[in-house]
Amino acid sequence: MDKTTLVESDIEAGLTAVKALEAAGLPIAAAMWLRLHDSSKWELYIASPDVETHGPTTVNRFIDRILLAINSPISLDEVTVANTTNHFINKASLLSILTGGRSNSFTVASNLMRFANSTFDGVEVDEGVIYKIAPGVKASREAPKPDGTALKKARALAA
Repeated sequence: MDKTTLVESDIEAGLTAVKALEAAGLPIAAAMWLRLHDSSKWELYIASPDVETHGPTTVNRFIDRILLAINSPISLDEVTVANTTNHFINKASLLSILTGGRSNSFTVASNLMRFANSTFDGVEVDEGVIYKIAPGVKASREAPKPDGTALKKARALAA
């Protein structure tokens, strides 16, 4: 089975989405597109301490509203949220920091880190693009809400 390709417009859409989510108030510890070994589809992984603090349903609802507000081509079906204690996300983040883009399977271009054929905590990843890794991000005091202010900030950033 042929694997789908993540094209430049997908990478840009992911970056816009991550920036809009942060502008709207979602704390993000790690954000990356990943294509797992046993799948042909790409997933935008968002690791946020709000997943553990306020629950994945709350975070998914917030992400969905922001994606709709910015007219993102990314659907919620393509997004996977994880808390910051998710061992797979931590291993991907740690390895990325330690290699600094110098290992055989990592390259850094345009402030994005691309990698291929890697295994993190037993999870095989065929390809990935990392937007952000920020250890120590704290959860929001209140659950993220897609209120008027958040939507306005997200739209302004995505424009």
